[in-house]
Amino acid sequence: MKKTFIVVLCLCLLIAAFSGCNQGGKPSEASGTSENVSSLSETPDSQSNEEKPDKISVISGAEPAPAYEIVAKKYKETYGVEVEMIVDAYDNIRNKIITAATSGSTEDLGLLDTVWPAEFLAAGIAYPLNEFITEEKISQFVPVSIDQLTVDGKVMGLPFMNDTKWLYYNDALLEAGGYENPPATWEEAIEMSEDLVNQGLVKYGTAWGASQAEGLVCDWAALVCSFGGNWYDESGEWALNSENAVDALTMMTDSLNNGFADPASITYSDRTVLNSLMVKDIAFTLNWSYAWGVTNNDEESNVVGDIKIGLVPGSKKYGTKSGSTPGGGGLCILQNSDAKEWAYKFLDMITEPDFQAESIEIISNVPAIASVFEDSAVLEQYPYLADCVPQYEFEMFRPQVAQYSEWSNIMQQNLHSALTGAASPKDALDKAQQEVTAQITE
Repeated sequence: MKKTFIVVLCLCLLIAAFSGCNQGGKPSEASGTSENVSSLSETPDSQSNEEKPDKISVISGAEPAPAYEIVAKKYKETYGVEVEMIVDAYDNIRNKIITAATSGSTEDLGLLDTVWPAEFLAAGIAYPLNEFITEEKISQFVPVSIDQLTVDGKVMGLPFMNDTKWLYYNDALLEAGGYENPPATWEEAIEMSEDLVNQGLVKYGTAWGASQAEGLVCDWAALVCSFGGNWYDESGEWALNSENAVDALTMMTDSLNNGFADPASITYSDRTVLNSLMVKDIAFTLNWSYAWGVTNNDEESNVVGDIKIGLVPGSKKYGTKSGSTPGGGGLCILQNSDAKEWAYKFLDMITEPDFQAESIEIISNVPAIASVFEDSAVLEQYPYLADCVPQYEFEMFRPQVAQYSEWSNIMQQNLHSALTGAASPKDALDKAQQEVTAQITE
């Protein structure tokens, strides 16, 4: 009961105060919450002009596909319409969706990562949902999950999961080292790690998913936020080489040389980094919601029952409590679809509270619907969800720009050059600042 009350209280405070959180946008940009969403429908099913299709199609990544397949069966039972699942590895999905759009293919729904909405809007790939979705529906979501899929007042998709970077830590190792709580700041994390290494409990304090990929950008984005930074300065110009950002990258690069982090991090993805946690080489690391299921898999993990979730540390220097970057995403309706109203019915199904709760077991995701966190039965079965909620107050979106893929590639290359010692953190971010300013027109 106590944990249920805490979760409800956190969500109420979060929903009331979220518009004041740092979302990484330009100073003049508004939140995507319901009061800023344009032209919402009041009765999405009242005016149907579409003929009932024989089938609809869904382009999905491999990870959420098992959950979508269950909805597909329910969808057929409810409407008598087949659902064709087109499943591929995440790394291939964006190109698959863009190819479908440019070739005139009429697939109906596609994966919408949290960094694609602006691009899919600008390129006419995804169809805004404003004519279908209601304010009541929007109010059901944890704000951060729906806000990051909203661009210029247009809701570009519905979130299926409510992901972010959390601190995963081995509570048993910390207890053995004499610590009752995980580190509250990165300064404390470095000191704690040195102590745990000296005690012979771990090889390193942490490890990063720092190969030259999107996972590196996510870890660094979480650090920039936790160091009090932002993508833009007060005038709305890029601030990729701000003091906060340089300090964040400096901490990251120094960690590979001073024993705080595993030097092999430059080869790890945000998936393979979990191996170090599961063999007890490290005490903590940053990761997404899926990591809970992986680290608690009896067949794969040596740390079942030892791993807990906490806030990403803040910065003593900058006086911050925490900072992270969200992820997750969901599905969008594709512009070329001939069955948009029927596609929206599928979106409605995947965001029903009962199925959101059921999907936790299927794919180890954190739900996007707020009421699921208030369900005492869900919390009893998945008590770790209570530890997930507080992080949503300390979030910074990755830049919501149409050229996000180009932005990310620039950042990946320059961040990795600093981590490998090819450039200093300051020089690497100065170069990134110059390249982004010249190439990303937004």
